[in-house]
Amino acid sequence: MKKTVSLLLMLALLLCGFAAAEAGGFELGHMEDSLYVNDEMGLAFEVSDVSGMGYFVSYAGDDLTDANGCAWNDSEALQAKLDEDQVLTCFAYGDASARIAGAINMVKITVESPAEGADDPQLAMLEEGKAALEAQAKENGYNMEKAEIGEMEIAGATYPSLSIDLESGGHHKQMTYVAILGGDHVYRISFDMDSSEVASYVSHFSAR
Repeated sequence: MKKTVSLLLMLALLLCGFAAAEAGGFELGHMEDSLYVNDEMGLAFEVSDVSGMGYFVSYAGDDLTDANGCAWNDSEALQAKLDEDQVLTCFAYGDASARIAGAINMVKITVESPAEGADDPQLAMLEEGKAALEAQAKENGYNMEKAEIGEMEIAGATYPSLSIDLESGGHHKQMTYVAILGGDHVYRISFDMDSSEVASYVSHFSAR
């Protein structure tokens, strides 16, 4: 079971996206009490008591130093990594109360530079992620039963999305990804949970 959970979390981390750009610099968003705010992406996420049980962990600010390899507010270093086509983590939220046997519901936001020459950077990001996940799933013994591009409404706006359904030994795993264009970058919100559970987490996003 632990091996399966670790693999699924690894697959989820392949597809995550978003951040915040400002004149003369770059940052990953910030916390305002229990609210994660990303003005460039145009959204905020309320991290407290999403599931109604209050058992969660969230990562933002200094907590992201190890994940990104530099300080969260080092705009020059962050921009250099984006220029090298690296994906940066802006925010991560894990809700351990929503699952059993050690698995968690996870919401993660990452950011990266758009695909060069792409007419639709958001859609291009999801198409690339779809191909990467299909290859990764096959390598690890999973069947990709569904990988569909669609749309999702968040805080009154509609964005392109990717829905994934994996199967292994009769066990199913669903993930959803949403791509958002902000400034010169593309942000991605990943929902590592069954599709029936996504709505309750989407409701905790608000427009900025």
